[in-house]
Amino acid sequence: MYKSLIAILLLLAVSSLQSKTIKGKLYGFDDKPMLLAHVNYEENGKQKKIQVNKDGSFELNVNEDYFLVMEFTGVNHQSFSKKIFFPDDKNPIDITVKLTPNQIPKKFDKIIVVGNFNDFNWESDFLEMKENSDSIYVVTTNPTSDTLLYQVIFDTGKDNRRSFNGQQSDFYVYDGGGDYRSGILTRNKEVNLTLDLKHYPQGKFKSEVSSVDNKVNLSIKLGKQLDDISYSHLVDASKVFMNNKNFINADSVITSLKKKYLDSIEYILHSIKDKNLRFFCLLPIWI
Repeated sequence: MYKSLIAILLLLAVSSLQSKTIKGKLYGFDDKPMLLAHVNYEENGKQKKIQVNKDGSFELNVNEDYFLVMEFTGVNHQSFSKKIFFPDDKNPIDITVKLTPNQIPKKFDKIIVVGNFNDFNWESDFLEMKENSDSIYVVTTNPTSDTLLYQVIFDTGKDNRRSFNGQQSDFYVYDGGGDYRSGILTRNKEVNLTLDLKHYPQGKFKSEVSSVDNKVNLSIKLGKQLDDISYSHLVDASKVFMNNKNFINADSVITSLKKKYLDSIEYILHSIKDKNLRFFCLLPIWI
């Protein structure tokens, strides 16, 4: 069975690159366009980025056959990566993406500020914010130029830190790593930075991508289903590898788990007619 699945995969993979158009909307958790947002992707081994329009819309053309891994970013929000698969004969692909907002950790040791004043160094020469009153943190900076670029970092200990853009900004700059830097025109004057923790959204949020096209929606659901199957198989197989002395015949158990995994993939394939989506189902086996 395994050889037959691989044969199907190789057959489907033989194709010439065709230009694909991806159109969409990128929104924040409140279903509104963000102050600044980008779509990041890799095409033919090259990293690319486009800025989202003010109304949240975007459009890009890529020379890829089957899928594109896309990272969506926006001010005051967490980055979100998703593999967007191309159903057969669907051009353009239409998607809508919604991001999770930045949320403060339940517990943190301190809040630090990094910026162009210390070359964004997280380890030294940073500023530490102090709580002023009622969850408002403050720090004073002495800019070395007429423009201050900065980020705030919640330090939760154990090397677990994440940067946010600040709440005071004249403009924003993408930092290349999924977040944004706040920019303030200082005119070489002292700046008092404030951070009001009450302004961060509270509750449960989830980044998600959807489409008005049934085939595209199906590929999104398949992606989640395949990820769950692959993860479950990886966990089960890891337990055997790490504790093989506890099994009378570890090789036999691994073979059984592999068969279970492939049977699950084959079961999904029976209901898929689109050749590109069938390739999508087989892709985890290949990689």
